[in-house]
Formats: sequence, structure tokens, C-alpha cells
Amino acid sequence: MGVYGDHLGNIRLSYADANDDGSVNTSEIREEKNYYPFGLQHKGYNNTITGREHNYGFNGIEHEQSLGLDLYEMPLRQY
Repeated sequence: MGVYGDHLGNIRLSYADANDDGSVNTSEIREEKNYYPFGLQHKGYNNTITGREHNYGFNGIEHEQSLGLDLYEMPLRQY
């Protein structure tokens, strides 16, 4: 599995070469995320296409969903 990130370290696209042909087409994209300047995700076209959602989002911050917490693990605070 590969990821494509931007200059801030945000993971924008997750993909995998499922058929091992050396190229990735649109059917092999697993997840796409787009952000506004301060971290809010765009609505309507951020998709988990196949597979599972990636846990790391804006600026590499981990979204913790275990135990029903639904919070963001920041270095000094949790939101």
C-alpha cells in the first residue's frame, strides 16, 4: 500500500497496486482526503473507496476511535 502526502505531511491519497501490474488506476485507490486550510475536511468527496479508513489525518494527527472515544491525539492535548 502506498500513500501520497502534501507538503504539510497530510495523507491525501491511499492506494494499492492490487493486480501487481506496476501501475495504479482509479479502481485501486483506497481513500482520498481533502482539507481546508485549518484542518476541516471537505464534505461530499472525501471517500473511503475500498479497505479501511486511514487513522492519520490533518498534519499527521491520529484519530482515535477505539473504546468509543472519537478524539484526536495531539502532542499536548486531546480534542
